[in-house]
Amino acid sequence: WKVDGASASSFEDLGGGYGKDAWSVFFEGVKVDGASASSFEGLGGGYAKDGWNVFYRGKKVKDASASSFGSLGGGYGKDDWTVFFRGDKVREASASSFECLGGGYGKDAWNVFYMGRKLEGVSPSAFRMPGRR
Repeated sequence: WKVDGASASSFEDLGGGYGKDAWSVFFEGVKVDGASASSFEGLGGGYAKDGWNVFYRGKKVKDASASSFGSLGGGYGKDDWTVFFRGDKVREASASSFECLGGGYGKDAWNVFYMGRKLEGVSPSAFRMPGRR
């Protein structure tokens, strides 16, 4: 489809709804404010970054470090210090040991999370995905 304000001669589809031309970045056809086209890259799972900022579905992710950020899938992403779910901080999650388990679940060395929220009283070492043995 036509992307208003994009230059057809330099436009590149980055996948996941993201695209860019030589000057601007777009998510689902809408210009992404504050994104630098020269360093912008899609990371998958709705996440992307440039040299300074991290984005989730075209919106800046507050307090995320672009230099160390990566998408984990399932809506989760992390940098060296913080875990995010759909662009929001996951409280009490340890980035150093966090992993995405799929189906909305994730865990670190101390806690289990579902859709970015800590599950009280659930041991990560004993946790098994629902429906799996």
